[in-house]
Amino acid sequence: MTKSIEDYQEILLREEPLSRHTWLRLGGPAQYFLTPRTEPELLSVIQTCRQLGLPIHILGAGSNLLVREEGVRGAVIRVIETLLSDVRIEGTNIIAGGGTLLSHVISEAVRAGLGGVEHLVGIPGTIAGAVVGNSGGRAGDIGQLVTSVEVLTQDGEKAVQGR
Repeated sequence: MTKSIEDYQEILLREEPLSRHTWLRLGGPAQYFLTPRTEPELLSVIQTCRQLGLPIHILGAGSNLLVREEGVRGAVIRVIETLLSDVRIEGTNIIAGGGTLLSHVISEAVRAGLGGVEHLVGIPGTIAGAVVGNSGGRAGDIGQLVTSVEVLTQDGEKAVQGR
C-alpha cells in the first residue's frame, strides 16, 4: 500500500518558509518540509515522494543556498544533525554522515590528532554540501581528502563510489 504524505505528520510542515532554514534568510515556502529523524524514516519519505511523483529537494545547513521567493513545489527534505551526522575515526580515516557540519568533522579530526583538514576551517555547511560543491580554497579542496562516498541512488539503493 502506498503511503501518503499525511503519514508523516510528526515530521511534516506545510508551506514552511525556507527563509527560516537558509543562512541568508531568503526564500519562499516549501510545499512540504520534512525532517526525518532516522535513516529508515528518510528512506521511507523518499520512497513515498517518488511513488506520489513529488519532486524531492535535499536541504542541509542552508549555507550557499538561494531560494526563490515563490518557494519550492514538492518535498524539501532536511538532512542535518542528528540524522546522518555520525562521525567515526578509524585509524587515519574519518567516516562522517552527510548531515554533519563540516566544522564538527574538523573538530573531531583535530581531537583525534589528524591533520590535513586545516584548509577547510571556516567553510560553513555540511560535509555533503562540501563534497558536492568541492569546497576549499588556495591550500586545497575537500576532494583531495575524500576516498569514498556512500550515496542513495534514484532507485533508493545505497551505492559506494570510491577512488
